[in-house]
Amino acid sequence: NIAAAQHGVMNTRQLLARGIGARRLRALSERGVLEPLSPGVYRLVGSPETHLQRVLAAVLDAPPGAVASHQTAAALWNLPGYDLRDEAHVTIPRQGTTQRRRLSVVHYHKDMPLDEVVLRHGIPTTTPTLTMFHLCAVLHPSRAIRTFDHATARRLTTGKRLARLTGRIGARGRNGTRMSRQLGERHGDDPVPE
Repeated sequence: NIAAAQHGVMNTRQLLARGIGARRLRALSERGVLEPLSPGVYRLVGSPETHLQRVLAAVLDAPPGAVASHQTAAALWNLPGYDLRDEAHVTIPRQGTTQRRRLSVVHYHKDMPLDEVVLRHGIPTTTPTLTMFHLCAVLHPSRAIRTFDHATARRLTTGKRLARLTGRIGARGRNGTRMSRQLGERHGDDPVPE
């Protein structure tokens, strides 16, 4: 059952792929089996309402290929100072500008390295290394440094990994590149003491 594997949420694309058309979907909503969370995302009534459910709903509400990223990914990796109750951030692998959806803020990352996406609690999520690259683009430098220190102390990433990723995807003028490069050079492979 798709709902059981996805924290009780699914989107219309997934339902259509399983033969549930608009008419049947409307009937399921009217009977109280499915609750619409947005025009394209539904929650199975009776499934536990959790923070993970809310984050996956945000990913499913975004355009195809979306993954949890930025502050939301940091919260999924249990980094201090980030909370799944905060606004959900997702990234899709194409070009565009930041866009507000009903359930999330959508960021675009042209040429996003898909080998830096993993499942975390059943949710497509950026790796800690790509999460750091994204956070370097949106956070104050002191907060980015603190977050990176926590991530390396917990051995979620290393300076060498961040430097390697920045070399692959960083570009002159791209937000986060300079800060990521500095963090990568500062730490190398040595974890920060807890």
